Amino acid sequence: MNYFKSMYESFISSDYLKNITTLVVGSLFAQIIAFIAIPILSRLYLPEQFGAYSLFITITGIVGLVSSLLYNRAIVLPKEDKDALSLFFASLFFNFLFFIVCIASVYFFYDTLNKWFLGGLFLVLLFPLRVLQIGIFQAIEQISVRIKRYKTNAYIRSSNAFITAGLQLSNNLIYSIPGGLIIGKVISDIIATLSFLFSSQDFFKKHIEQINLNSIIYTIKEYIVFPKYQLLAVLANTLSQGMPIIFLTSFFSLEVAGFYGMSMRILKQPTELIGSSTQQVFYQTSAKLFSQKKSILPLFKSTILNLTKMYVIPMLILILFAPQIFKILLGDQWIVAGNISQIIIVWCFFNFIKPPAMVLFNIFKLQHILMYIETSQFFLRLGALFAGYYFYNSFFASIILYVFVTCLYDIFIISFIYSSIAKYENSIK
Repeated sequence: MNYFKSMYESFISSDYLKNITTLVVGSLFAQIIAFIAIPILSRLYLPEQFGAYSLFITITGIVGLVSSLLYNRAIVLPKEDKDALSLFFASLFFNFLFFIVCIASVYFFYDTLNKWFLGGLFLVLLFPLRVLQIGIFQAIEQISVRIKRYKTNAYIRSSNAFITAGLQLSNNLIYSIPGGLIIGKVISDIIATLSFLFSSQDFFKKHIEQINLNSIIYTIKEYIVFPKYQLLAVLANTLSQGMPIIFLTSFFSLEVAGFYGMSMRILKQPTELIGSSTQQVFYQTSAKLFSQKKSILPLFKSTILNLTKMYVIPMLILILFAPQIFKILLGDQWIVAGNISQIIIVWCFFNFIKPPAMVLFNIFKLQHILMYIETSQFFLRLGALFAGYYFYNSFFASIILYVFVTCLYDIFIISFIYSSIAKYENSIK
């Protein structure tokens, strides 16, 4: 009883744990909705339709992630709110430039995009719109984190999952518009972005008069380290993570890409939301500790350990029984996705516990190191995929080699950051 009492007391006295819990509860509710929808969606849409959806989300996600030149990631760092808001507008400026480039790319690559997305001109035109939405969403979400709107964040996440599932289901059952999976996701994410903007309007009203062209240019120069050193690393990492979908589509089929995409949807979607919730709070908390020259190591160790405990049992269950689970949950046509899940679950584990380490590259200003790590990882991942195809002509072999390389790099990243924390701890004693 004393143990549980002490655990409860430590929880209610810790803003860090309460903030994480708030975001995780919202994420958990969102995932319950998403998982209820998946068994229905898997029977309404074919694997190749999921392949087209995964390909659309992957390509727009890659471009959208870097469309703000990563200035959105600096929003939580400045001491002054006016500098944070200047970074927000800097992010939007570069995002809009990418949007214009994407519109032009539709003209030059229409035939390829139309073949990949299986939906004609309308779905192809959603490509630049999705990139614009992602850029705005990333920036406004960081504003929300900065002003600690964790309850709002959780509400929007859960609502987004509900709206996405509802639109994707209703499209197939009622309207039967081509590309229902893609359309439902895009509309839902636009609503979520507008919700974040509306919930943060008081912050904008308070500081907007302090923003001008000079303040935006100042913050662009002040935080140039993000595009200068981190952009290439993030692009390489995002490309290499999305690479399997593009590779499997190009060298095998949209159906195989659909199997892989479904595996990732089942395994990574819940872990990414919980992991991102932890990452956002960890980033804000550790940045504050660093600015105050306080110890970060206990926070880092406890976060990694708790994430590990959360994931181990589900990982073991899926390693042993994933094909049977997928057959029952999704239907007979998805057994191959279960086999793929037995492979990628190990990568998903490291991806789940790694986010606290990744944000510390920003705080310790080690973006140049991360750039070299991610760039080398990109080429080795690409080589792993081609080796599986060239030597074995097997998508299973390509995925196994890809996961092996990725896990080795994740272990190295966590170890490297741990040693960097140790050096920081010695410097503040």
